[in-house]
Amino acid sequence: MAPKKATKTTSKKVAKSSSASGAPSKSYKELITEAAQALKSRKGVSRPALKKYIKDNHPSVGASASFDHYFNAAIKKGVDAGDFEQPKGPSGALKVVKKAASPAPAAKKVAKKAAAAPKKVAKKTAAAPKKVAKKAAAPKKAAASSSAAPTYKEMIIKSILSINNGKGSSRLAVKKHMKGEYAKKISSTKNFDHLFNSTIKKAVESGDLAQPKGPSGIIKVLKKGKTAVGA
Repeated sequence: MAPKKATKTTSKKVAKSSSASGAPSKSYKELITEAAQALKSRKGVSRPALKKYIKDNHPSVGASASFDHYFNAAIKKGVDAGDFEQPKGPSGALKVVKKAASPAPAAKKVAKKAAAAPKKVAKKTAAAPKKVAKKAAAPKKAAASSSAAPTYKEMIIKSILSINNGKGSSRLAVKKHMKGEYAKKISSTKNFDHLFNSTIKKAVESGDLAQPKGPSGIIKVLKKGKTAVGA
């Protein structure tokens, strides 16, 4: 058999990516700020000087075909935002506006609440017992010496019981006895006869008196009538 020919290994060529892509590592605004600060000038830095600095220090950016467009746009935006200023107009020198650093927010002091002092509970003083004024006993009214004046029915019944041992009496006898026994009571009334007759009639109807022989006969006191006067 014929010997195999040794095959030569060909090395693969790795294509190197171009480093000049034109994409800046910083924004155009940052590049312009860097150039202005590096080229220190109290009156500001001209556009040509800024461009030259960027192209010298960042050649990949300066080599871009759209460099001028982005450069001018960044300056315009920076002026509008207040980051740059051009005292002599768009064609004049450019200055970077130094903005005062915003102060760090002060730490809020947490006020410690003072421990609330315990409230003093006022001791209630024991209420002094109220003195009850003793009411002076009202003097007792003297009992009336004379008993209440009797009614006509009582006077008639008592008069009948006093005459003839209570066996019965005529109207005339009862009237005479009443006028003698109850003179003050009878003398104060003008219609004695009317009250006398009407009282006898009512007493007969109520069962206190009786007239066995009619209205013109003698008058007797029944048990109910005696009880009424306590006899």
